[in-house]
Amino acid sequence: MAIRTTPPYSLGAKPRREAETMTPKKQKFMVKHSDNAEWTPGLRSDFEYCDLGIKDATDGKFDAHIIRIADKDADITPANTRI
Repeated sequence: MAIRTTPPYSLGAKPRREAETMTPKKQKFMVKHSDNAEWTPGLRSDFEYCDLGIKDATDGKFDAHIIRIADKDADITPANTRI
């Protein structure tokens, strides 16, 4: 007696067409050093943002930023915190 096996797409998934398969895309290598980082104002005036260049390196698929407090002398302790 032969055991009949069915392909995985018989459960509802369809086989991928050639254009839908994952193809390697060219991505860039990115290094960002803190000593030459460019900090810019962003959505909130209390913070500065540093773009890591991930968006350009991944052709827009991902994005990453570092966020820091703009005023180094600001009191960042929440009012309801007990020390």
